[in-house]
Amino acid sequence: MVMVVARIGTCEGLRMLQAAGADLRQVDHTGDNALMEAAGAGSQETVAFLLRQGLAVDDTTNSGCTALMATTISGEADMVRLLLAAGADPHRSIRSGVQTGKTALDIAVELDHSAIVALLTPIT
Repeated sequence: MVMVVARIGTCEGLRMLQAAGADLRQVDHTGDNALMEAAGAGSQETVAFLLRQGLAVDDTTNSGCTALMATTISGEADMVRLLLAAGADPHRSIRSGVQTGKTALDIAVELDHSAIVALLTPIT
């Protein structure tokens, strides 16, 4: 339920779940967590809330995908900026699967997300 609410992007819903005892740090069978869901959905308010609750900006899925990578895939440049400001490591690479070895910059170039490429290029 936490990840569904995070994907929808409602902080109030997450607060209610947390008050009812839900663990905001829970992960699904792929290693995905609420921060990755909120980042991929482009909800800056929810991402900021989850970071304040202690979710790690560089947590990874089982394959090594981070919230920064999920955001890059969705093309959300403002979210990329937020995650970088929160300390996201742009040099991490995916550990397994079709995208093995790719960083957020590689993904941005591949998907032609020029605004994100511009954000990530000075860092690499």
